[in-house]
Amino acid sequence: MNYSAIIIDDEKNAIDTIEILLNNQFQQINICAKAKRIEEAVEAIHRDKPDIVFLDIELKEGSGFEIAERTKDVAYQLIFTTAYPNFAINAFKVNATDYLLKPIDSEEFNTAVKKAIHQIDVERINNLNKEKSNDNQRIELPSNDGIVYLIPDEIIRVEADSNYTRIYTIDEKVLLLSKTLKEIESKLKHENFIRVHKSHIINLLFLAKYVKGDGGIVILKNKEQIPVSRAKKDELVSKLKSISG
Repeated sequence: MNYSAIIIDDEKNAIDTIEILLNNQFQQINICAKAKRIEEAVEAIHRDKPDIVFLDIELKEGSGFEIAERTKDVAYQLIFTTAYPNFAINAFKVNATDYLLKPIDSEEFNTAVKKAIHQIDVERINNLNKEKSNDNQRIELPSNDGIVYLIPDEIIRVEADSNYTRIYTIDEKVLLLSKTLKEIESKLKHENFIRVHKSHIINLLFLAKYVKGDGGIVILKNKEQIPVSRAKKDELVSKLKSISG
């Protein structure tokens, strides 16, 4: 994985030291900004939304704690770097990941950054799990005799049938719903669904092959062939490129 970092210190030598340590030990971390002043530091954090911020506490024009307070709406791992040990308690009160004393020890730096990376990875995994959980929450669809609840990943494709809609699921069921395809499409907010034709929506999870043509056809994993209209061809191709890229 790759990560981004911002270094904030009013001494060039201190910035250079952290940059050298990162370049030597953590090539996966990209330094997206360096700042010496409070305003430019706050602006950079809000603009770049870094994964890690290295922050000096005693700055010529104020305190690093002001920067931490003004950017608490941005999620990042905070590593304080300072020549003064007496700020440690306050540092951890603002949930700092670590507190490094200058001159910075290489091994302590390594430990602090690894701790930050671990926290970032945990948060990324948690966020992905939340997104997956949200994506697979059941959707409510009106049927002829009541309401059907389906998980998006269970739907292979959806097909218009006059003023009705047929939904084909992985358990080989075909559900007839008393709504138009347009109305059902508004319920299918999951990114894997795409309308490839005025009468067809497919779930890209079940796409086996796209065959080019005037509009072309998509072949699903269950061997079904679905036409792609000329009007929807570019959107489909773009979507497939974004997935593969």
